[in-house]
Parts: sequence; structure tokens; C-alpha cells
Amino acid sequence: MDYYLWALKVSYALSYKDTTLPIDRSNPAKGTIIPKEMVDIDSGVIYSLFNLLSSDSKTVNPSPFGSVFVINKEVDKGKGFFLVDVPAPYRALAITLPDRILIVLFGDRGVVQKITPIDAVNKLYESIKDVRYILFHLLKTQNQLTLPSQCIVSEKGIESKPIPTKILIRKQKQVWYEEIANFCGLPIQYGALNFEKDQKMTMPKYFKIA
Repeated sequence: MDYYLWALKVSYALSYKDTTLPIDRSNPAKGTIIPKEMVDIDSGVIYSLFNLLSSDSKTVNPSPFGSVFVINKEVDKGKGFFLVDVPAPYRALAITLPDRILIVLFGDRGVVQKITPIDAVNKLYESIKDVRYILFHLLKTQNQLTLPSQCIVSEKGIESKPIPTKILIRKQKQVWYEEIANFCGLPIQYGALNFEKDQKMTMPKYFKIA
């Protein structure tokens, strides 16, 4: 939970800062890096999470509210500090710390973590040594699932709409793959290639979770 709350604060602060930074300093009319309305969409729920997660007397269900992956590997200091903040609608953060790597998907209700063993994440990291690719594949998985978006906020806490045991698989669009790749700091073509690859696979209609 501490990882989730810390990452949520970092991500929200970065996203809000991006609403004040122009895309093109020479032409402010082009707007900001992130439109403020994109951050405002979830601001009510995020502020509630800040307060509720900081209180021992409140209930958050599920807890944590998203997926948290910790890769216990020392990071090459020569490569420096690394951070990827993915805004709405995907909402995720990946950050390298001195002795570990933290990846958080903020709104998936912990589903991606349930269906993606940490051993598989560690194995992927060992093979490519690049957090951006791991984040891409986790977000791709999240985007394939029809997850509940509604939640109830009250004085007692915050509770998500129940997660079904059979989750409907969404029909994918190439633009989503390209958008996720771009947000992760990867070439858009990488998203397109993964879309083409996945289109050749036979996907089930539902994904069962325990």
C-alpha cells in the first residue's frame, strides 16, 4: 500500500505540472503537454484515495486499488535515474530506485497483478533490461480487459464495483497500441508491430481470474 500511495502522489504531481507546460514554448496557442481536463477527470477519486490511504480507520476495496510490481534488482547507476509517467486513460508509473524497480498501474483494481506472476515480470526484465517494454506489456494487458470503472466513495472509504470472475476481452485498436508505446517512451512502430502480432493470435472472449 505504501508503494501505491507514494507512486500515486508522484504521478498526480507530475501530471498536474504537465498541465502548465506548453507543448511549444514558441507558440503557447498550441496548448499544454497534457490538457488540464485530462487530469481533472479523476481528481475527485484521486484526492479521496490520498485521504483514505493515509488513514488507518478507512476502508479501501480492493487494497491496493491497482497493481504494484516490485522488481528487486540493482539498477545500473551509469544509466541514471529513470521514470515513466503515463497519464489518463491508462494511468501508470514506472520508476527506478537504487536497489529496485517499481511499476504501478493505478486503476486496474489489481487485476493485472493477479494474472501476471512477478516471476514472469522478472524474467522479462532479465531478457530486455528496459523498464519501458515491461510497462508497455503490462498496460497492453490492462487495456485488453474490460475492467470496472465505477466506485463508491463515502465517509467509510472507497469501494470499487465488484470485479467479475470472467472478464470480457476488449477488441483492440492499433491506435491504442501506438498510444501506449508513445506514452512509455517507445517508438510508435513498436506498438504497431505488437498489434499486428496480437491480431494473428486467437484471443478468448473472456479471461478467468481466481
